[in-house]
Parts: sequence; structure tokens; C-alpha cells
Amino acid sequence: MTAPTLIGFLVFADGYHAMFVASAVASVIGMLAMLFVKPGKRV
Repeated sequence: MTAPTLIGFLVFADGYHAMFVASAVASVIGMLAMLFVKPGKRV
């Protein structure tokens, strides 16, 4: 729920380019987190 506020703040403070950088960083973090998911393995 904080994404629209965060993106608006980034665009206002650092420009339109910062929005794409933040989105790319969040995507990379999500992809790295998915490397640790083991389907079918119980915790």
C-alpha cells in the first residue's frame, strides 16, 4: 500500500528516472528471494 506514495515521492524528489531504478531494484530483490523457494519441500 505504500508503493504509490513512495513512487510519487521518488518522482518529486529525484525525477522520473528514480521510479524505474526503484522498480528494478525491487524486482531483483524479488527474483533473488525466489531462488530460495523450494517447491514441494516442507519447512
